Amino acid sequence: MDIRRVIAGVAALCPLLLFSCGGEKNTASLPVIDIEAAAGNCKEVMLSEYCSKIEYLPIGSEKEFPVGERFYLFPQPDGFYIGEGSNSKCAYFGTDGKLKNTIGSRGRANGEYISILHAGADRYGNIVISDFDKLTLYDRMGEFKGSLDLKTVRSKTDETVQLYDFLPIGDYYAFYGMNPATSNAQTVFVDSLCNVVMIYNPYPEEKGTEYVPMSGNRNTASAYLYKDSLVVADSYSDTLFRFDPQLERTPAFAVRYGKYKMKSGAEMEGSITINARKSMETESFIFLSVISWANLPFMAPGNRIASLVYDKTTGDATMLPYSESMEKCSFTNDIDGGAPFAPDAAYGDKIYQVIDAIHFIELSEERNSPEMKKIAKGLDENSNPVLVIATLK
Repeated sequence: MDIRRVIAGVAALCPLLLFSCGGEKNTASLPVIDIEAAAGNCKEVMLSEYCSKIEYLPIGSEKEFPVGERFYLFPQPDGFYIGEGSNSKCAYFGTDGKLKNTIGSRGRANGEYISILHAGADRYGNIVISDFDKLTLYDRMGEFKGSLDLKTVRSKTDETVQLYDFLPIGDYYAFYGMNPATSNAQTVFVDSLCNVVMIYNPYPEEKGTEYVPMSGNRNTASAYLYKDSLVVADSYSDTLFRFDPQLERTPAFAVRYGKYKMKSGAEMEGSITINARKSMETESFIFLSVISWANLPFMAPGNRIASLVYDKTTGDATMLPYSESMEKCSFTNDIDGGAPFAPDAAYGDKIYQVIDAIHFIELSEERNSPEMKKIAKGLDENSNPVLVIATLK
């Protein structure tokens, strides 16, 4: 047992007592993600601290299925989905990176889609595509499994609901965003029969926009999936909540913003807020994306997006340094000396990063990874991106 981690873990509990004394809810039993402490603790985090192996996998053939700049990645046990937003196409690839099946086709008929506004993979391994007024489901073989008419959903509720970004949770679909009538954060849960089964609004309506500035006067809910649960955050709340497949809600983590807490009204200056949409969780850590309106020395000029790592064992939160070569906050890849690692997805015992071909070739010349150099020899400017896969310890 690492006695240093045990001591750090006990120490991490101390702020809970202070945090719960004057707060709006009792968070004494929750682990605390300390945003203020993280903002003063920006340093390199070695990839080897959490991962044991790294691999590089070229994604299919650009002639069979070209992958552009805007896409969605959804790893699965035996491969991964790519939803290509630029060309509105979707496909399933095997663990060898080769194309297995294309998913659906463009059109307005049943089982077709015009555009890929958003996508997600459900617990049955189906891909779900959001296309303006409907969700369309396919299995990994490309077979059409059904659709959800969002116009019907809207007609069944008197509430003002926003149905855009979503994640499948259990047998439901969670649409996270905001209530257009109140500008408050809102998560809408819909079943397969187009019924709104629950609307989660973390703030009473009478508070209006007083507590909820994120962009202009808006507070937008954001979420990520971890195992079989949905984790929901918003720009003002001091708690991350988990919803299980039966939609039971429990507090998961307390968030201490300290001096970076969002002010009431619309005062964004000097604050830091959570963007769970770009976040992910593993057994050992949370990779948490944040939006900063504070003047932090490690932020790149003109960039407001930062990332922190919350270690579940020690309770420490560390801001990752900005990587000029990746243009993102990244782990230092000390496993093979390859490119800095800025995760795009997590699934099972692996985390994933996607690097476009030209960038990968350039990085292979700058880095000391023999495997990167080997993969780069088979690429050119027209090649599909490379999937970088790090196996968790």
